[in-house]
Amino acid sequence: MNVFTQDALAAPYDHFDCQEIWRYRSGLVQMPVAAGPMTPPTTGGVKTPCEFVRVHAPTSTLVVKFEAVRKGVPPVIPSPVPNDPNRVLLDALVVTGVPARLADTSVPVFRTCGTYVYGLIAPLVPASEVIPGPEGPYIVSGFAASSQLDPSLFSSTIVG
Repeated sequence: MNVFTQDALAAPYDHFDCQEIWRYRSGLVQMPVAAGPMTPPTTGGVKTPCEFVRVHAPTSTLVVKFEAVRKGVPPVIPSPVPNDPNRVLLDALVVTGVPARLADTSVPVFRTCGTYVYGLIAPLVPASEVIPGPEGPYIVSGFAASSQLDPSLFSSTIVG
């Protein structure tokens, strides 16, 4: 099965990276309790526990970072316009530069990178639902399912 688009086969990407960073905030803040200093544990002292205070409902954000390098034609980059009604664009940064020319060829090399930040109307909770994966512009549509994170891929035994 060929997973590459015809456009990418005609003008290949030297480099394309797209990362999706999903952040979940519980709305809880750890607060120290106003108490005297604890006695040293070596003398049987008791540690003063912290309290956890809810300051807001849970929220989620999605940060998309991408970088692309392509010879001959400018790279196709992700659109900041969300295709998911649960996403609201909060910030967008796109960096471009002068196309470079390699010493041994007249073919220009185009580079671009960027970062988009989205707020999610309904928070996404990792390990409880599928986390979507990015899809490169050179991959045929639908192949991105292989980069999704299913809840079954989270293990409670890895972090001690």
